[in-house]
Amino acid sequence: MASTAYDVQREYMVTGAKLCGKYQIPQMPICRLRSLPEDTVDFEGSLGKNLRGHNKLNVHFYIDDYKYEKVWNQPDKYIDHLRCFNSVCAPDFSVSPKMPFPICLYNKYRNHAVAWYYYLRGVNIVPAVGIYGSEFFDWCFDGYPKDSIVSVCSNGRLRNKESRAEFIEGFKVMCDRINPSRVLFIGIVPDEMDFDVPVTFFETRTQKLNKGLI
Repeated sequence: MASTAYDVQREYMVTGAKLCGKYQIPQMPICRLRSLPEDTVDFEGSLGKNLRGHNKLNVHFYIDDYKYEKVWNQPDKYIDHLRCFNSVCAPDFSVSPKMPFPICLYNKYRNHAVAWYYYLRGVNIVPAVGIYGSEFFDWCFDGYPKDSIVSVCSNGRLRNKESRAEFIEGFKVMCDRINPSRVLFIGIVPDEMDFDVPVTFFETRTQKLNKGLI
């Protein structure tokens, strides 16, 4: 039961969830897919009327936050839609050292809350792990299941040598902390990156556009 009047903070979304770490982040469900997706599409693209092969596609939220704020404001509206797909990556509301810490924490909470809520309603949720800098390591991996399929994205993380190194380090720490059974990697892969876990690679919409594939 919600502890705030009229549940204005949407606490109903984390009913039954295990709360992890010092900030009580709702744990995302473990992901075991019967079959891996053949491709991925961002949430905005998934709403297209001519999209085919839903049951073979993954949906991700590695796009600008404003394009999917609606899944937080009206989560029930998209349940039936998202159930049609092979799998759906958890939301990825932004976390950045350039943002005030409370907003970072709130966005991480929202990512996990929506993921848990959709999981309970039959959506095949893939935990989406945010790969951040070392200043976030003491809490950014809280709330992720171990030995699960997860997703990561390199969007905006490879702009310079420093950010590339930070992303690669964060990926290694993620693997050490939660030991994923497989990673769905969306975006450009750094040439210098090594993988000790099974990885399935997908391109973003921008990559496909640049190649004239869509």
